[in-house]
Formats: sequence, structure tokens, C-alpha cells
Amino acid sequence: MYIDYGHANVAMVILQTGTQVNETDARMWAGLGRAYHSLNQPKEAIDAYTKAKAIDPDLLDALHGLGMAYADLRQRSEAKENLELFLQKAGGETPEHVVKAARDTMARMDDVI
Repeated sequence: MYIDYGHANVAMVILQTGTQVNETDARMWAGLGRAYHSLNQPKEAIDAYTKAKAIDPDLLDALHGLGMAYADLRQRSEAKENLELFLQKAGGETPEHVVKAARDTMARMDDVI
């Protein structure tokens, strides 16, 4: 919620504490990744999303976040791998704008030589 209201720095502190208290909460790790990504810290975001994915390999937020963070760093193969997994697992409940962002990112990466 803090991230959605423009307070990713607050979310980051809360989620860092939360991941220290409960290291096995994949959603918390994915939230921390989102906070880092919102603060333009893609390397830290990748670390947090990777921990989330290790706990829950099917967590859509982690797969999408990893793909987008890797894309920001221009690490195409890692970005595509995670975005393809995301698109394979995304269901009807996944917001269309999130699916579209993943598809658009993959298309842009395909256009880059």
C-alpha cells in the first residue's frame, strides 16, 4: 500500500524488518523487491525477488518483478526467462495491464540486437 501511494522508502523499511522476522514469506520478499524496484534499485530488487521465487516458484509477483528488474539492467535472457514463466502461469485474475507490460517488455527486448 505504501508503494502505491508513493512511499516506497517506508515500505522498504517495513518489509526489510518483516523479512528478518519471517524469512520464509515469499510475498514479503516480493513486496521488498517491488519497493526496491520503485526506488530504482534493480539489483537489490532482483535479490529480493529471487528469494521470493526460491520460496514460491509460482509466485506471479516475483516472476513479473524479476523479469522487469532484469530488463531494466538489460539482462535479456534472464528477463525473458522470468517473463515467459510469468505469462505461462498468469491466469484470468491477473490484471491485463500487468500482462501487457510483460508482453511489451519482451517485444522490446526482441527488437534489440
